[in-house]
Amino acid sequence: MKLLSKINAKDVIGSKIGKKTEITKLLATGALLGFNVYGLVKSKYTVTTQYGDAIGFKGGFEAANHEDGEISRSGKMFLPAIAGDLLEQAVDAMTEDQTELKFGFKIGLKASEKGNTGYEFTVEPLIDTTENDPISDMRAEFAIPAIPAPKPAKK
Repeated sequence: MKLLSKINAKDVIGSKIGKKTEITKLLATGALLGFNVYGLVKSKYTVTTQYGDAIGFKGGFEAANHEDGEISRSGKMFLPAIAGDLLEQAVDAMTEDQTELKFGFKIGLKASEKGNTGYEFTVEPLIDTTENDPISDMRAEFAIPAIPAPKPAKK
């Protein structure tokens, strides 16, 4: 297990992040690039970087690299925006009596022509955080039930 000052994609996956040629070649071979990240969020904070504002989280976190299984641990974390935005919404919805939020994501990389990196992140929740998700509450209240698919015609 390695201890990190913060969990982020580059530190968990390694220096391949940001190197378009290397990432593109690895993804073409079917390499499993990504990590599972999970833990307890206690708070969030904002930092300004050369790319704009980024949301960080404080709490207790672990990440498991998909490629080699190495476990990383830290008390701070930055996630790709697609996951960070979801987690930020859940943290914002925490009530006063909640001191922490349990979460888990599977973060992956897939080849992409968007942007200049050669990849984009994918995110899959590992646990249900809907107890802190106002959109899920509204879906339960307002969503129209799914219409069953039509039955195939008999021949």
